[in-house]
Amino acid sequence: MTDPIADMLTRIRNAIAAKHSRVDIPASKLKLEIARILKEEGYVNNFVVKGEGVKRSIRIFLRYDARGTSSITYLQRVSTPGRRVYVGSGEIPKVLGGYGINIVSTSRGLMSGKGTLKTPIPQGISFKLEGEELRAERTSDELAALHGLARALANNAIVGVTEGFSKQMDVVGVGYKADVQGKKIVFSLGYSHPIEFPLPADVEAKAERMTTKGSIQQYQTTLTLTSIDKQKLGQVAAEMHKLRKPDAYKGKGVRYANVPIKLKPGKTGK
Repeated sequence: MTDPIADMLTRIRNAIAAKHSRVDIPASKLKLEIARILKEEGYVNNFVVKGEGVKRSIRIFLRYDARGTSSITYLQRVSTPGRRVYVGSGEIPKVLGGYGINIVSTSRGLMSGKGTLKTPIPQGISFKLEGEELRAERTSDELAALHGLARALANNAIVGVTEGFSKQMDVVGVGYKADVQGKKIVFSLGYSHPIEFPLPADVEAKAERMTTKGSIQQYQTTLTLTSIDKQKLGQVAAEMHKLRKPDAYKGKGVRYANVPIKLKPGKTGK
């Protein structure tokens, strides 16, 4: 067999076409990782490893909705042994307008695009995928508010995993600084000790000095926060802002970038 991954995808496609509830595939580490991602993303119900040695296999339990429609509607292998395809982290193409996923091979193993998000769906609200459009529907007009909420949450999740969200925080003050060290940021904000701020797993940070901020007195650096989760990103930015809120006279502290601050005039001596 020259392409075991293509064989795996073909077996899954054939099982779905025949409406089988499960499919058995010869096992390998790479196929196990693909099965794990399919389960985590909700495309299959489960998978188990059967047998030992050369007879070891993966049994994948396929997922269908109440109408018998499979959660998997399209499978394609893009990078093949005879034609490798390489892309940067910001060049991964969208699948079905952002409603599908890419499984990519990285230095950290197999991953799915930017990541995954789950959003709750209120009772009485349902979603339907029509072509490249995801439509939210409600059972009655009494659920109009929940309808809008569910639609907004789903939209934020789609934008997050396809494009991502970002926020910028300015560190302002003489001697104030922020140093990104892996998954934590070490702040010096005029206290007697530095502050270590841990970052959640799906939030990234980058520190840089921007020349366009020269108009802000005592400006030091700008932190750019990125994440696929809009709510978590906003929470991290708010907690960072509370470490040292801007003072009323000079604006020293951790402030939201591009949010103007109205400063009080300083006291004048007579």
